[in-house]
Amino acid sequence: MIANTSMAAARGVRGFTLMEMMIAMALVGMALTIAFSALRFASRSWERTDALGSELDQLRIASSVVRRQLNQAQAIRPDEARRDLMFSGGPHSLEFVAPAPVQGGRLSGLYRYRFRFDDEMQGKALWLDYRPWFPGGDPGWQGELSTSLLVSGLQDGEFAYHADMSSSGEPRWQAVWDKPERLPTMVRMVLQLPERSTPWPDLVVMLPVTGGVR
Repeated sequence: MIANTSMAAARGVRGFTLMEMMIAMALVGMALTIAFSALRFASRSWERTDALGSELDQLRIASSVVRRQLNQAQAIRPDEARRDLMFSGGPHSLEFVAPAPVQGGRLSGLYRYRFRFDDEMQGKALWLDYRPWFPGGDPGWQGELSTSLLVSGLQDGEFAYHADMSSSGEPRWQAVWDKPERLPTMVRMVLQLPERSTPWPDLVVMLPVTGGVR
């Protein structure tokens, strides 16, 4: 009697069939695939967010440097015999004289600055060149100078200069500054980002002086 009961119990407890095992493994595989895809998507989203944050930081710093230095542009002649000022502006290059950033609580003299858009492998880049300026010194850019990359990966970039108001009262911008004896009222910098990026607002800087030789 006991033996018959044990055999009946053994017949009542059966294991998984091969088909059930295959279905279970397929379900586990699908779950792992979905989990891996979600993780990969999240990782790419984080990478894009980090890249966007880095790009925006670079643009903010570049705009801040351009604004800070142009806000201090000086109407200075290269020597007493000339009337034109140490200011030159084109669509892709801008040169002027301004004080160096404060160091140790005091100014360290005048510097000559040049912002320029140059071609690179993936679009354009905005560079800053600078060197000390002193009366009678070399007015060119040969010799020792310091260079800093402000922002790269641009689709394009350009400067424009505010001249006189138009008849409608709107600011009139020009690509080349052709008034060597005075400074423009304002300078505009346009940064064109790749199509996938968020548009960056134009930077408009009012110069502290517009004429009068110092």
